[in-house]
Amino acid sequence: MQSQFNLPKGIVSNTVVRATYKDTDQMGVVYYANYFIWFEIGRGEFLRRCGVSYKDFEKEGIMLPVTHASCDYLKPVRYDEMVRIEISIHELTRASISFLHNIYSYPGGELLARGSTKHVFLNQSGKIQRSGEKFLKIFEEALRERSIIWSEPLSNVEIMH
Repeated sequence: MQSQFNLPKGIVSNTVVRATYKDTDQMGVVYYANYFIWFEIGRGEFLRRCGVSYKDFEKEGIMLPVTHASCDYLKPVRYDEMVRIEISIHELTRASISFLHNIYSYPGGELLARGSTKHVFLNQSGKIQRSGEKFLKIFEEALRERSIIWSEPLSNVEIMH
């Protein structure tokens, strides 16, 4: 049985993206699999806001493959609409980390989709390794040093008025 760490409260990251034409299907709605790409974008920005990146972990021999992913689609997103990707940590153990993902309209804040992903910590040989303590320290330090920016969306699109 894996022990779960007590996570610091308030670790949330928000990123804004715009639905591009390539994101949509023939019906003009964002294709369902692209939500998982948005989840990945959100997780990458989440880690950057903590002061690290996936590349940093890979350099240390830590891989984070997805072992579970789910998404509930509540309302469609269409071409050129903007969404806010909200990421938070659901659970951190010695050998895995789980994230919660919410997709909201932006601006506006209507919940459009919600999902989760679970990742295991693997070494380069593909064996499970215990890295949860390292992640916990990163999150605790990030929350102490950077918490004031976490609730603000990090935008990678230019908002035209």
